[in-house]
Amino acid sequence: MQKVLTVIALLWTATLHAQLLNQDVFLAEDPIIVCDPDGATLNLTITNANVLVPAGAEIEIYLATGIELLAGSLNQISGPAITIDESDPTTPVITTTVDWGTFETLEFEINRVAGCEARTEKVENNATFEDEYQLFIDGMPIMVNNQSDTDYDVVYGILSLSEVYTNPNPVAPDGQAKRRMRITNAGFGFIPEFTVGEVETSGDLTYSSFVLDPDGAAIALGDGYTVGDTIFVDVSNMDLSTVTGEDGLPSNSFVEIEYCVDVNTCNFNGITSTLVGRWGCFGDECEFFDSAIANLGIDVNDPEITVTKTESFASCYGIMEIPDTTFITFSNADGAGVAKDLYVLYRTARTENGGIDADNVEYTFDGGATWTNITVDEFYNTRGGENPDAYGCEGLEMFIGDLANFGVGMYPDFDLEGGET
Repeated sequence: MQKVLTVIALLWTATLHAQLLNQDVFLAEDPIIVCDPDGATLNLTITNANVLVPAGAEIEIYLATGIELLAGSLNQISGPAITIDESDPTTPVITTTVDWGTFETLEFEINRVAGCEARTEKVENNATFEDEYQLFIDGMPIMVNNQSDTDYDVVYGILSLSEVYTNPNPVAPDGQAKRRMRITNAGFGFIPEFTVGEVETSGDLTYSSFVLDPDGAAIALGDGYTVGDTIFVDVSNMDLSTVTGEDGLPSNSFVEIEYCVDVNTCNFNGITSTLVGRWGCFGDECEFFDSAIANLGIDVNDPEITVTKTESFASCYGIMEIPDTTFITFSNADGAGVAKDLYVLYRTARTENGGIDADNVEYTFDGGATWTNITVDEFYNTRGGENPDAYGCEGLEMFIGDLANFGVGMYPDFDLEGGET
């Protein structure tokens, strides 16, 4: 008989609480923006209309998929003292620590944040987001005015990439171009930070000197970093906020990044690459995408080099006279392509006691008066038995005898533009 009376008493208590606990407000701020670090509020207000509720009443809040409690965000507005258990950010638990008095109103709010999982739910399932709660008194679930949920929407940013220009295009072999890309947020939410880059599989391009907002704040982003065949550069929230004056990249806005592209090939077919990007928050990646193709043509205008040689040989190949001087002239035709990575080899025959002064090899441009020394990279000095039938010279008298081959090889540190000599 005692057991039956106990059950009846518990049922009566639950029914009484259900009649006398009135929900005034259960309201979610609408919408939540994906990756907003401040999140959006959820407010719950319950008034105890009559019966004293002992300490230890619990309110479990069940957040929608991809929505989590913002740690430390509990804000109590009125009512009995409460604590919060944040160990499971998807299901925070509020507990009263003192008795809940008659006609006393408990009101509090928390903030929730939406991560990448919430975006996936919205994109793939067109989900409706709903938070729910359940009140427990003495361990028993209590219905409050038959209302326990609140709906809201989730919005998010949408990034796209486009090439603004590549200049010059085409570019000379081993030349450099500047490329500018535009990053646009066409969604309803802001983007806190992102990473962009370029996929180029040939290995013939080198990237450097990335600059955010080149016409304004001109924030240097460095030379980027390579992962496989992709060059990436990170753009932080601070960088974006400096440019936009807001938190990250706001909805319906764009920024631009300019960088250098160095060509390491003579491939006349040109090079096609893909602009890529990714963004996310709270340690997760929300989206990786490629949305633009960039083409770089290679200018195959070849150089047209002519070579002439002028020698000031004295009689007998300079023996017992002033040193000989040889002038070699390289001319690149007007309008021709740039001649790069020049290599010059000069070899000559002399008597065995002759030679080449490798310390005095010099060059000048277009007949100028200033001569610049060239470092000799290779030196040839082959003596004896190579030209037994050639004429030699000894004591200013001609004879048939051995000569020696002397020579120098060098890589001048200049390019020869079209029209230069």
